[in-house]
Amino acid sequence: MKLVIDRRKWKRGVGESGLLMPKDSEYPGQMCCLGFLARETGHSRKSISGVATPEDLCKPKKFISEHLLKANAHNNRRCIKLMSVNDSEQISDTKRESTLTKLFKKIGVNVKFTH
Repeated sequence: MKLVIDRRKWKRGVGESGLLMPKDSEYPGQMCCLGFLARETGHSRKSISGVATPEDLCKPKKFISEHLLKANAHNNRRCIKLMSVNDSEQISDTKRESTLTKLFKKIGVNVKFTH
């Protein structure tokens, strides 16, 4: 699977984020890396708006369920690591992109960062 993350719409490195930041937030319309993945796997903007993590999705798509959630529908270690890297204020964007690329590759996702 190919995943394009548009840096202009990517919320990262500024504390906690969500799959898609709601319109009334400080960062309206921005997404974390998993928000981009959720959209790529078929989730609508409406279904991910204001949703904090994949475990909070009402009806996670198959790819999300299989690769990011445990059997009890809670975030798995891989998911938690992706969120941690995305949200870390301690690393550069270059290191963040490199690490996310490697983590996504482990689940068959080839990431390309644009803009």
